[in-house]
Amino acid sequence: MPRFFPHLAFASLLFLAAVGAPRADEPVLRIYDVGFLTMPRQDRPGPHLESGPFGNWPAGAVATESEAAFLTGEEIVDTIRTNFFEDSWADKRHNIVFEAGTLIVVNQAPVHEVIARCLDVLRARAMRQVQVEAELLELSPATYDALAAAVGESGLVLSAQSLAALESALQKPEEARVIQTARVTAFPGQRVHAFGGTQQVVMMEYEVEIAQQAAIADPVPGIVDEGCVLDVRPLLEFGDKRATLHLRFEWQTLRPPVLFDPQAVGVGPLHLISVAQTAVETSLTVPLGGTAVAGLVSAAGRERGLALLVRPALTDPDSDVPATPPSAEKRQFRLFDAGFLLRSAEDRPGPELGLPNMEDVGVSAAFSEVAEGISISGEALVDLIRRNVDPDSWENSRNRIWLTGSGQLGVVQVPEVLDKVQAYFAALARDRGRAVTVEFLLLNLGGKYAGAGLRSALPATGTISAETVKALRAEARSGGDAKVLVEAAVSGFNRQRFHLRQVIGQNFMRDYDVEIATDSRMYDPIVGQFWQGAVLEVMPMLAGDGSRVVLDLAPAWVRASDPEVFDMKTPVGARIHLPRAEVVRMPGEISVPVGAWRLAGMVSDPTGAAHRALLVRARVTSVP
Repeated sequence: MPRFFPHLAFASLLFLAAVGAPRADEPVLRIYDVGFLTMPRQDRPGPHLESGPFGNWPAGAVATESEAAFLTGEEIVDTIRTNFFEDSWADKRHNIVFEAGTLIVVNQAPVHEVIARCLDVLRARAMRQVQVEAELLELSPATYDALAAAVGESGLVLSAQSLAALESALQKPEEARVIQTARVTAFPGQRVHAFGGTQQVVMMEYEVEIAQQAAIADPVPGIVDEGCVLDVRPLLEFGDKRATLHLRFEWQTLRPPVLFDPQAVGVGPLHLISVAQTAVETSLTVPLGGTAVAGLVSAAGRERGLALLVRPALTDPDSDVPATPPSAEKRQFRLFDAGFLLRSAEDRPGPELGLPNMEDVGVSAAFSEVAEGISISGEALVDLIRRNVDPDSWENSRNRIWLTGSGQLGVVQVPEVLDKVQAYFAALARDRGRAVTVEFLLLNLGGKYAGAGLRSALPATGTISAETVKALRAEARSGGDAKVLVEAAVSGFNRQRFHLRQVIGQNFMRDYDVEIATDSRMYDPIVGQFWQGAVLEVMPMLAGDGSRVVLDLAPAWVRASDPEVFDMKTPVGARIHLPRAEVVRMPGEISVPVGAWRLAGMVSDPTGAAHRALLVRARVTSVP
């Protein structure tokens, strides 16, 4: 290398340093990575626990859905242009472009400093995550009663005293124990799930293939899930103080399959399965770090009750969002979380209990179709703010309000109006956070409760005193003429349909399709499934000042006996099951004073010697 090359390189560096260091008023090119802000998030909904042929979801795979990004590239560009050094963008040398997850910005150094701080604020807000924990507890009768009383007194969220008492009970397995735990982490507005358990393949049924001189039974295996699913969409509310949870929790256990031989020619034995399932499907608003009782249930024949607790929390509670950089303009920009208002509280109807419609074939849980619940549209929310928060100020075209795809409400206004928008949001959050807890008590009343005794204990009109209900419960525990068939409590939003279920699904040999061809014939077995247990479904509607609630009820209780085996005595053999079930349904609407018990319905049992009576009570809780 010639000796003068090092000197030439050093001189070149000095020259570049001299001409490359821009003055404060000269344009500077910088590229900012904003892909995290503009990348769509994925919804990852969980499956329903399966107990049918083939299953309803392939092993190891879950359906995904795309959700909107926190902000679009265009929204980021617009936010920067209209709030920070707005006049500087009139200079033709200055520009800001979004391309493939990056911002390409040409402007002066002081502008870049503010842009960097603005993006730090947006990233910090978008980085927040909510962790949701669900615990299913098994409780002794005494612990169940204490927790039910705590829910009745303090509502949805447990007080520190009630939590301490529950923690103390959990130290004694005979009093309480955790039987299932699930925990998920999600960005606000993102739907995620956790599934833990086992899957078992069983010999579910056969499909008969038949030709002119040949017939064969084609085996159809089925999948049965055992374990729990937590499916939840958390939404952070204004001020990061509370979370709204749209959740579904299912817990299913499998009893040992029964090997049943239909005794039809050419058809082998089948596994008849029986699954027990407890589930809560609802929406709740819970303070971050608080513990809420989403559902309670105790049924006859079970020595211990169940309780589902949910706890939302920020994953990084101590990390502060940086202060928004001061705008060069009089107006300032703020983002408000509006997703908890915009996201529908979906209706969560329960399954239909009882024997299946004999015209149907196959195995089905017969769930009702899920419908959209109560929410407010983005357009309506923007219009509400424009009409109710300094309406005259919005006539200035530089004051703007818009909604992003992820439910963030962007507002450009003077500080005084921004503070009013903040107060308006706080009022909306308080109203949305009200929870309605509905208690159900299904009783079997016989003996002394016949005739006048029943009318005296449960008057047809008016409310039923808490002392009467307490006495009926005590009598049931002591083995008297009153028996509790099922008692439960479940909480949800006003005007949302939600439910709790504790059911058993039982497969049975229900029918055959006769397949006939020339010189061949065969019976094709059809396996059915019926559900017994309790489904407690309700849609509460607050009336007037909130002192009364109208309950749109759809409760059902079914108790089945072991199905009779019937031999069809056909030339090719074949046996079927003839199940029998007692069914109680009491759908309807009833108006109840808040906090008071009322008789929702009553019907005699099949013998006429006893009565099934349904009592309900509703409480309204404003979540802090």
